[in-house]
Amino acid sequence: MNILITLCSIEDYAENTFPLLIEQLLKSATNQLPMYAERAIPIINDQNKTLFVKTLASRLDDIEKESKRKRVEKVIKKFNVQ
Repeated sequence: MNILITLCSIEDYAENTFPLLIEQLLKSATNQLPMYAERAIPIINDQNKTLFVKTLASRLDDIEKESKRKRVEKVIKKFNVQ
């Protein structure tokens, strides 16, 4: 995930690597999802925030631990407010 996030931050690679990042968010273990979501915050922009938020929202029901769900909800809220 860190490599994908780094590649997404490079303009030349962002268009090709962001879909891979979304795919990993969809497949990742629920205990890792909050950390991945938080680490991806710096690369989220107006063009990709809708897909990012939808992806995270689709995984909320999978997260059993309340503290981890709240972390993901906080990331979602950060982009829904703007």
